[in-house]
Amino acid sequence: VAHEPVDPAFGYRFDYKGRSVVISGDTKAWPPLALAVKDADVLIHEAQSNAMMMAASEQASRMNPRGAALLADTVTYHTEPREAAELAQSAGVRMLVLSHLTQAGMPEFLETFTEGIEEGIEESGNLDWHLAEDGMTLELPAGGTEINIAN
Repeated sequence: VAHEPVDPAFGYRFDYKGRSVVISGDTKAWPPLALAVKDADVLIHEAQSNAMMMAASEQASRMNPRGAALLADTVTYHTEPREAAELAQSAGVRMLVLSHLTQAGMPEFLETFTEGIEEGIEESGNLDWHLAEDGMTLELPAGGTEINIAN
C-alpha cells in the first residue's frame, strides 16, 4: 500500500473457505488497492479525518510547531473515511470496518469523522459500514454469507 514516507507498507487479503477479509494497513487513498479488495466480504480500512487532523495541528502549532507539522503531514498518507467507503463500494465489498481511529475521543468525533460517508453511499447504492471498537470481533461462517459482529 502507499504510506510514504514509510516504505514498505503492507495490506493483506485473507481468503479461506469461500470467505475473504482485507486489511488495508496504513495507506493514503490508493486505487490499486481496489484490485485486492474486489468482492471481499469485509474490508478493514484505516481512516482519518483530514479536517480533524488539520484542526489538531492548528491547535498544537501554538505550543509545538514541529509536532503540529507532523500532524499536518499525516493527511498525505492516510485515507479519509469517505474515500474508504467509496473504495469499498466500488469494489463490491459487503462490509467496511473503519479502523486506526486516532481521532476517537476528540470533540464531535462521530459527526465530523463520518461526514460524507452516508451521502456517497446513498448516491451509488448500499454499504454496511462500522467503526472499529476495542474488542470487536467479526465471524464469517465458512460457506455462508453471514458476517457476525460482536463487541
